[in-house]
Formats: sequence, C-alpha cells, structure tokens
Amino acid sequence: MMSPVAKSGKKLLSTTTDLETLWREKNTGRLLVNCFMGFEQRALSEIHSAGFKTVKPSHLQLLRNLDYEGTQMAELAKRVGITKGAVTQLVASCERLGLVVIQSSPSDGRVRIVQFSREGRAMMQAAQKVFLNLEDEIQKTLSLEIYQTMRDALEVLSTSTLKPKE
Repeated sequence: MMSPVAKSGKKLLSTTTDLETLWREKNTGRLLVNCFMGFEQRALSEIHSAGFKTVKPSHLQLLRNLDYEGTQMAELAKRVGITKGAVTQLVASCERLGLVVIQSSPSDGRVRIVQFSREGRAMMQAAQKVFLNLEDEIQKTLSLEIYQTMRDALEVLSTSTLKPKE
C-alpha cells in the first residue's frame, strides 16, 4: 500500500498505528462526513432557532434539491438518491409541516409536481442566511486562502474523482 504523502513530499504517516488510524478514523471520507455532519447539525440548530423547529435533516436534504418553480417527484427521488416510494413519504412529511404543496402537472395529470409553500419559502430564506453565516465562519476559521483552496479541491473531487465507477 502506498503511504499518503503531503504536497510537500513529506509522509503523513510513519507507523502501522498511523495506517490503522488513517483507514479507520482519519481517512478523507470520514473527515468529510464528520465535517458535513457537524455543519448540518449546526445549520439545523440555527434553523430551529429561526422558528422552524420541526424541520429534520431529511427535510433539509429534500428541500435543498427542490427547485423554486417546482420539481417532479421522480426527479426529486433521483436528486436526493432515494426511491420514489421514500421520496413520496418524505414529501408527505414536508407537506404535513406546511413546507411544500403537491400539484398535478398541467400537461400530464399523472405527474406530481412538488413546490414550496409560503412557509417553505420562508424556511429556505432562513436556511440561506444560516448557511451563508456558516460559510463565513469556516472562512474566518481557516483563512480566506485556505478556505478557497479547500473549496476548489472539494469542487474538483465532487465533479470528477469520486464519482462511482460504472
């Protein structure tokens, strides 16, 4: 196995214990997931503080994939990465909370379109402020240069390297 090497050429690991820690606890995927989970938990807490106390992480996952002009149910399932049945349940949960409304497509009555309700749009405005504040906080924690480098690297990884192999 090739040892991970920093850009400077220095080895990041030097012992078998380091390798064990890397692949089990400190691998890049785990670090990214830990950051994502912390980011999401913090965002959700602040969204709750903004008055949207019933919103759950699964609701955020759905709503961030919903176009403002509306999105077909099947497309939402694809974007969120869940089955059509699961997205139907998730949309129903958001509908009960008053975050979305469901309408039939004017061109094909069998197709269901999910749209933000007034309350859903208000929640998304609050979420936007929360997410922008968190981005600002991350930038201040890292420095502008490191923050931009991190974002550039994540863009590259998210659009190419880490796509599932066919």
